[in-house]
Amino acid sequence: MSLVAALHGVVRKLVADPLCVVYVRGKPGEGLVTGYQPALGRRAGVTWPLVSASLSDDVLSTPGLEAAVRSLDRAELEGDWPGVLRSPRLGLTIRWFPADPALPGLAGALFPVPGSRLFAALSEACRSRVVRIVAVPVEYKPGLRCVIRYDVATTRTPLVVFGKVYPDVAQATATHRLTARLWQPGPSAAPLVPRPLDLLPELPLTLAEAARGVGGTRVLRPSTPPDRLDEAVAAAARALSWLHARDVPAGLEARPLGSRFAARAAGWLADLERHAPGEAPDLASACRDLLCALPDLRADPLRVVHGEFRASQLIFCRPGRVVITDLDTACLGDPAFDVGCLMAYLRPPALWRGSADACAWFRAAREKFLDAYGADDALRRRAALYEAVFVLKNVSRRTRNVNSPRPRELRLAAREIHACLGAAEPVRAPALA
Repeated sequence: MSLVAALHGVVRKLVADPLCVVYVRGKPGEGLVTGYQPALGRRAGVTWPLVSASLSDDVLSTPGLEAAVRSLDRAELEGDWPGVLRSPRLGLTIRWFPADPALPGLAGALFPVPGSRLFAALSEACRSRVVRIVAVPVEYKPGLRCVIRYDVATTRTPLVVFGKVYPDVAQATATHRLTARLWQPGPSAAPLVPRPLDLLPELPLTLAEAARGVGGTRVLRPSTPPDRLDEAVAAAARALSWLHARDVPAGLEARPLGSRFAARAAGWLADLERHAPGEAPDLASACRDLLCALPDLRADPLRVVHGEFRASQLIFCRPGRVVITDLDTACLGDPAFDVGCLMAYLRPPALWRGSADACAWFRAAREKFLDAYGADDALRRRAALYEAVFVLKNVSRRTRNVNSPRPRELRLAAREIHACLGAAEPVRAPALA
């Protein structure tokens, strides 16, 4: 039995409700986190983990941890349920939403009662008398963040506001300040980020007005009519180019994205070797040059980088205008990182089933994006390497989470990584600098 399976087993034993696994995350420095949906949550239409468990990073290499987790008894745990249970000996925490020690302001953010600072901030944003506020969690990553939609009914026009709860005030402050700097009101310069409204350090929580439009995953896909798709791809490219051209805010963290992802890529490849030993050698061969080239990737000058630039982070107010959301991963880095990230996630699901039409659609959309962005040869080569590592990340995660080798998908992933490496030729670092 794996450690993940042992964690699933002990949570199910301790929580008196049938549980369905909906979330698994394991990253260096962040430990192992799992999320579950109990029967009552599914019946109520809840989409986020109501129950979550985590093992701290410093205990993951402890000998015999799997057996110790599997044999854990309720009497060993501190705390009350529903709420938070802890085993200090094993570095284990089990939570019932919204109790989350890493997000101490979460409960307060979900209940904007009259007289609270949050209620006042939402009222100020509406500039009219508030009749009712309904807070709905839309995304919850245990220990990391929670996105909340506030439906604010007023005596005038209703308003939709999105809030994001963070583990610490520094991250919330940095995101709010960056969004405020990027937001450009006025008819001559339509803003390409949501309008920032307020920062509540005590929660800590950022508030921003919802961008009205259609999500990028519903637009950047093969079913969109070709003329509208071309316009949307070009708009996404222009929006990213606009972001990369902004002045660098003081204090924005610089991150060595190439070396950081090289270390992670080695871990993703090791995961594939464990879960799909039959197909992993082909991927290992494809990734050899990739792992060598990534640490030495350089860009000059460094620019404002989104950090997770995918279709899901875009709102199309109309086909030719895009709003970029979720700037909490922004940093100072290589703009090719964002380009490569979007290219990797732009691949439609049918491509992984071997569809020639889906593959042709992606190749055409990729070129349209790069042309509209105005990417020069050096950036295209660096972006292709980042694209390859995101393809590796995605196929590794999918294979691990569904607990299946998925040989056809892995062979197609190897093909895609080879194609990216071909687009990055020559892959030697000096030529990519």
